[in-house]
Amino acid sequence: MTFSLLEEARALEATAIADRRYIHQHAEIGTDLPLTKDYVMSRLTAMGYAPKEICPSGIVAEIGQSGPTILLRADMDALPMQEESGLSFASLTENAHTCGHDIHAATLLAAAQLLKNHESELKGTVKLMFQPAEETISGAALMVEAGVLESPKVDAAVAMHVSSMHESGVVYYRPGDIYASSDGFAITLYGKGGHGASPNHCIDPINMAAQLYIALQPLISREKDPAKQAVLTIGAIHGGTANNIIPETVEMLGTLRCYDPEVRQMLKRRIVEMANSVTAMFGGRAEVTFFNKTPAMFADEALTAEVAQCLAETLPAEHVDLFPMIFSGSEDFAEVATRVPATMLILGCAVNDPEGIYMHHHPKVVFDESAMVYGAAAYAGAALGWLDKHADK
Repeated sequence: MTFSLLEEARALEATAIADRRYIHQHAEIGTDLPLTKDYVMSRLTAMGYAPKEICPSGIVAEIGQSGPTILLRADMDALPMQEESGLSFASLTENAHTCGHDIHAATLLAAAQLLKNHESELKGTVKLMFQPAEETISGAALMVEAGVLESPKVDAAVAMHVSSMHESGVVYYRPGDIYASSDGFAITLYGKGGHGASPNHCIDPINMAAQLYIALQPLISREKDPAKQAVLTIGAIHGGTANNIIPETVEMLGTLRCYDPEVRQMLKRRIVEMANSVTAMFGGRAEVTFFNKTPAMFADEALTAEVAQCLAETLPAEHVDLFPMIFSGSEDFAEVATRVPATMLILGCAVNDPEGIYMHHHPKVVFDESAMVYGAAAYAGAALGWLDKHADK
């Protein structure tokens, strides 16, 4: 089957582009994806699948027969921001697909058609997972809770994410750490408000926030093992309403990203301890809450090696490569990867214009949609090849 899947994928390119552009124009966020969900389900139904919505906007479809089961996942949600790409098919909503999830969904739809074309050759089951709410780090957990990994039980899982910064049409793999864990947190600092002319009668939460901001920095530079990566960011500080009033409260919002689970737990504990000790020092108090939590994404080394071999048998050598870096961002596919062997592929989608290359989440980012044929062939080739290898186990 060497390279034949790629030729079949090329024959589906116009359909894949049409799918992508519809999803792109109708960008929706979170678990509220009515148009996207209906479109994906109608496309799967037209191919002969029987898709099911197992949680809000979470779609599952299956193909194959009894035997081992491999899951292929694509997320579908957009971001709550305005698009400035200038594309003729730019978003018609107040949201934008600036992380490329429209390409993910369209690529998996194309792979679904390839698998349908080769249904008689499947030596097990392929489960397709179309996921909402990746951007809020919650959709994968919702689908896991709804049973996406059961009935039939999933034995391995593969996801794919585009990269606007890497060569278009190259499918990258990487064993081991690839995405960091993510913990959003909110720290509410409680003081005692009053007149700005009489700070001695107040407990100033703005002062506490300033002291705490500085105090959190050594958690990374002095308390964490320097051989283990972590990033702690305070992204927002809110407090006060006027120049002459000391407020009652200040809120600090931040994120913590790690790869090592022990480092993650230590730093979460120390954030709470530091918030409590700093505020107590000034006579105030703090409340810390964590939200939008997901573990680090670790690509199973044995599975990644098997999938890399499948890629080598499906795509020309210049379209397969080891990914050269790990991301400090997060991916909630980790919720799947902590339960079954899983790997994450990266699909290069950089446009052929150095001045037109932007990072994900930038309002002007553009992805080269011609890369989708390589992604679709990679998805299908990984599934067919892995099932062949594991059919008799």
